[in-house]
Amino acid sequence: MYKLRDGTNIETRYRVYQSLAESTLRYGITLYGSCPIPKQEKINKLVRRIVRNIVYATSLYEKKTTDIMNEMGILSFGQLFRYTVFITRYYLVEFKMPVAKARTLRQTERFHIPRILRIMGKE
Repeated sequence: MYKLRDGTNIETRYRVYQSLAESTLRYGITLYGSCPIPKQEKINKLVRRIVRNIVYATSLYEKKTTDIMNEMGILSFGQLFRYTVFITRYYLVEFKMPVAKARTLRQTERFHIPRILRIMGKE
């Protein structure tokens, strides 16, 4: 991203970020599913540095990094993790695994229910 910031516009740098960095993060989230807190902080720091390189030499460069991320729609690592997990696990149909159907055997009761012969102690 550092070498791209002089010769390209902001849209191109953003597309490169999406195709290289964000896709790699999504793949890692999908593959591993978890990450220790110190590693998350390092990844967030790297994402913030990339965002600064994306908006280099534009009017957005003067703003705070979190404001830039909100304005451009770039998610931090924690937000990307939650988004990826929720979308892939709960909403998208192609990621849902079908339940293997159980074999149909005799219909039996799950529990033995004794017959009641007495009502309030009487027969």
